[in-house]
Amino acid sequence: MPKDARLLVFYDDLRRYDELSPLDAELQVHFLKDGTIVSEPILPHFPNPLLTSPQFIFNACFTTFETHFIYIYSNIGQPDSVFQQSFGEVSQGDTIQFFYDTDFGFGRDTLAISSSNEITLSNGLIAGWDVTLGSFDFCLNRFLDKLDIFIGVITDSFTVTISEPDSIWPTLPATQGGNPEARNVKDTTTVVFYQNDIPIPNQDVTIKARIIPGSGGHNHTDDQPLEDSLGVFITYGANPDTSQGMITAKTDANGLIHFSYRSPRFAGEIELTATTVAELDTLVARDTLLVEVPDLELLGNGINYIKIGGTCNHHGPRNDNLFPNCRTPDNNHYGIENLRDDVVAIADSFAVEFPNHLIQINDMSLPNGGGFDISGDWDADFDLTVAGNTRICEQAGNGHCGHRLGENADIGFRIIDPQGQDILTTPEQRRGLLEIITRISGDPFEHNDHYHIQ
Repeated sequence: MPKDARLLVFYDDLRRYDELSPLDAELQVHFLKDGTIVSEPILPHFPNPLLTSPQFIFNACFTTFETHFIYIYSNIGQPDSVFQQSFGEVSQGDTIQFFYDTDFGFGRDTLAISSSNEITLSNGLIAGWDVTLGSFDFCLNRFLDKLDIFIGVITDSFTVTISEPDSIWPTLPATQGGNPEARNVKDTTTVVFYQNDIPIPNQDVTIKARIIPGSGGHNHTDDQPLEDSLGVFITYGANPDTSQGMITAKTDANGLIHFSYRSPRFAGEIELTATTVAELDTLVARDTLLVEVPDLELLGNGINYIKIGGTCNHHGPRNDNLFPNCRTPDNNHYGIENLRDDVVAIADSFAVEFPNHLIQINDMSLPNGGGFDISGDWDADFDLTVAGNTRICEQAGNGHCGHRLGENADIGFRIIDPQGQDILTTPEQRRGLLEIITRISGDPFEHNDHYHIQ
């Protein structure tokens, strides 16, 4: 028996003399290695029985001929799926017993009477054994109750493979550099489906994307974005297709599905899951893709600034008593080297001009960049600020649209002392902070409570 195979039972034929097969007759499959018993009713796998004309059979025990009727249950004209049942995974060396049970409470009344050598079906997919189970009458020299089954084993190779490197950029709007050279697309991703080393064509496979909870600094783990925010699948071949978040395609003649995946606007770990149903079993394959803006690092702690802004949706430090359990890790102060250097330089310059006065550094970017949905609602483009019926984006003075590339930081207007206590901010200090920011990083956006630098 092949290692790590699935066990398949195909019901071929059932014959019973003089009476119908009991409605509760069962084929019992006993896996000896763990004592588990899986039972499957027989009769639902056959259409109504055919009653033959009377049969005259010689009874050797009484040397007389007897009249008997035969009920024949056949699978002729029925789809194969009606007559097969999968019993899960088996491994080389497992011992499995089969019993055909018709009289419950009186012990198992039939045993395997005969079995052939190992065989392979013509399509090469299933290797296994023909087995006959039944109660044999030696006086009549025949089975009074006979069930013919085929016991098969199938080895599957069902995988989804993402080519190296296994990371891409998040999808960015044109105003933030867009997606040059398709850096947000993984073009060489494949699903492969083989059985017993033979490729399976025309197999329906569903491929889905999901963001692994907690990855990318998104600590709002109880839900997933809508499908239009989970990336885009593009399949190739005879029937190309495009779909957001999920797609269904067929394997080609080589058992393959070749597809591209365009990242969502959010960063983090993306799990691609392929699912197919084969011989009544659901097969699942997975691989993981990292969506990230490269080279982002955490802004370290400084002597002339403190970091604030964390929430339970995006953990990080705070200078108040809100969200006491959401302070670590610091997920909201990642940036490129130039931004980190600018923040330190601004804070140091302000400390020279205003000794013992610290500035507050609010949100920068999440650990992998991408959409920074400050409300934890998988809405990367807007925050909850509303002007009439129009939601306003960051460039108009609100939101977190720009915090995707590690190139932006919010510097608060509030000034504090080294013990973290608020100091009344004077107009002179605010003008001084603005002049320092402008000299080091250029003109900032001025928000209600902070400067937005980039």
